[in-house]
Order: sequence, then structure tokens, then C-alpha cells
Amino acid sequence: MLHSPQDYPGDGAIFKMVAKGRQTDLQILGTQLKCSPGVWSLPVEQRQCVSPEEVEPLFFHEKYADTNCLTECDAKYFIEACNCVPFYFYFSGINVCNMKQINCLNNATKEKNLEESRSKCYCPSECEDYDYKILSTSTEIQLTDSIENPLM
Repeated sequence: MLHSPQDYPGDGAIFKMVAKGRQTDLQILGTQLKCSPGVWSLPVEQRQCVSPEEVEPLFFHEKYADTNCLTECDAKYFIEACNCVPFYFYFSGINVCNMKQINCLNNATKEKNLEESRSKCYCPSECEDYDYKILSTSTEIQLTDSIENPLM
């Protein structure tokens, strides 16, 4: 899984599966997206992106990122519905749902309309960010007689 170190690895994280019995080589390409000074002179409504200083600070995350904001939005939904969060929202410091609350959590997950829930949160994209791409090649590992197994 690949993401910026400040971002919670949510929906936007890139991942590659590596198969057993194969040699896989990965090449990670990172690009830093920067805005020209002219972009910053435009109003937020026109450029449709923000700098971290232009939005309210997040409650659980130190750095603003749209993925962090959406994750916090999801956590708030679960807190309102069940007074706890799923285990993967450990960052929140809020009670993690226990066995007694699992039914509430399951129902909230089933009933949750992610887009509707997230539409209540203001989580604009960042104007400057990092973009990652992963290129991979994979070949099957051929076992030959020349490789001796020291355990046999």
C-alpha cells in the first residue's frame, strides 16, 4: 500500500498484490504537484482546491489532506450511530467498538450511504499534493535441481 506519510491510507491509497511463488519487481514513481503563483491569486471557488491553511483544522489528524478529512467524516458517522468506531479508526482515541456494539456497527455500515454521509463534510482537494504510480513486473520462480534445500 502506497500513500503520503501524512495521509491516512483510505480510499485513495494505491496498492499492488504480490503473488506467492513469483518474483515481483516494483518501480515507484512519485510526482510532486505544485501550483504556480497565479493559481493562488484565484478564489477557492474558481480553482476548486485549497491549501491546508484555507480549511478548518482536522480533529484527529495533524495535517490536512482530503483523504484525512473524509476518514474523519466516516469516523464521525460511526460515533454518531454507535458511540464507537471500527478498529481501523484507532487514530481517533475514541472507543473502538466491542462485541456488544458489533451489531450496531454492522447495521451502520450496511445502511450507510457513503456519498450522502460525506456530502455533509467539507473536504476539498488539496492544490498541492503528491501523486504516486507503481509499475510492476512479475515472473514465476523456477526451482531447479541446482538449488539444494538445507532443511532436507
